[in-house]
Amino acid sequence: MRLSTLTAAALVALVATAPPAEGQAAPPAQDTPPSSSPTGTPTRRYGTARCGSLGCDSLAIAIARKPAVGRRAASEWKCTYTRLELPANLPVYDDQTGMPVQTDGKGRWLSKECVGPGGARTAKSTYVGDRPPTDVRDEALGRLDLPAPEIRMSPRPDLDQIVRIRTFLWTDEALWRPQLSTVSVPGVSVTVRAVPEALDWDMGTGKDAAVHCTGPGRPWNPALPEDRQDTACSFVYSRPSIDQPGLRYPVTATLRWRVSWSVTGAPGGGDLGTVSRSTTTSVRVIEVQTVNY
Repeated sequence: MRLSTLTAAALVALVATAPPAEGQAAPPAQDTPPSSSPTGTPTRRYGTARCGSLGCDSLAIAIARKPAVGRRAASEWKCTYTRLELPANLPVYDDQTGMPVQTDGKGRWLSKECVGPGGARTAKSTYVGDRPPTDVRDEALGRLDLPAPEIRMSPRPDLDQIVRIRTFLWTDEALWRPQLSTVSVPGVSVTVRAVPEALDWDMGTGKDAAVHCTGPGRPWNPALPEDRQDTACSFVYSRPSIDQPGLRYPVTATLRWRVSWSVTGAPGGGDLGTVSRSTTTSVRVIEVQTVNY
């Protein structure tokens, strides 16, 4: 269980001096220029304490790196915890409050770096006890940002739909791909994966309103005649919307994701069921009369 959290700046402000008098804030950290270890790995000293290069250096580098746009799929979040090699009994202060951070002495300090969509990065330190794989899984699941479908129709929703004329239904094909979220702690790595399973439409007409699509659908192609248009995702209105609230039928598209998880370094993994995301719009449906002379 997480007991206390420091910001990324707080890690850079770790000090090891005599604890302040009761009720007194901690003294500010005295930052000294970086030095080099015998292997050439940059290290830093803060106050009188030397943070282990595995912890402080890895976090300092993480903060300095620029976002690596395009290196990872925009849909993926990945968080990594790294053990901080801090001296025993090191007093740690929160640089926002200046007060000592109290721990139970049974857990460990870890640095946490997350890389998200567009290369966005966050970094901080945190004190954690032993974490079961399901706890790591829940964190990965919480970072899984599943998009709702974009409603695309032909005719468009802002144009009139015509009774007995087929309405094409689809969503952005780029959304139809797996979404991933990975969280790694020392010894255990968990990945949550969501795969689009179905796109269900409710066209707002009651019992006959459901359209089930196993893919994103296919856009209407203006370059092809109607008899050559091919789609398994469409709907034909049988009556106008003149008797509906606002003279329009509500339309809802629901994208259903199948979610699973896998783990390395510990037992676990399996199916997590489905998660749905929906988008709603409305359409006016009219009836066109033809006159034969």
